[in-house]
Amino acid sequence: MNYREAFRGRLTRGEEAEDAIARWIETHMRLTVRWHPENRAHNGAPSITLPDGRRLKCPDMLVSKEGRDDSRDVFVEAKRKDESTWYRKGRRWETGIDVHYYDAYCEVEQETGHPVTLAFLHT
Repeated sequence: MNYREAFRGRLTRGEEAEDAIARWIETHMRLTVRWHPENRAHNGAPSITLPDGRRLKCPDMLVSKEGRDDSRDVFVEAKRKDESTWYRKGRRWETGIDVHYYDAYCEVEQETGHPVTLAFLHT
């Protein structure tokens, strides 16, 4: 399998996880999910454009309670993981993201005022 085929497979698995997490949010929390598919950058990842023209990589979804103002909106990043990692020093299983994504999501939270939440689907 070459790199492109492997990437397409990972992308498909990621999109499946994103769909599953969105359905769970909509079903269990009575929330609506607003997608921004037309606003893509960073290799197809969602992005937002700030008033000063900077583009920030943002999480997969913006979740909003129906009929509410946007002060309660939350960004949700969907991740699919095959396994957790044993953190020996902390004596626990952990799942996480790369630090550059963490930094990007912290910047989104700071610039927009909306919290960022990570949702993991373990398969």
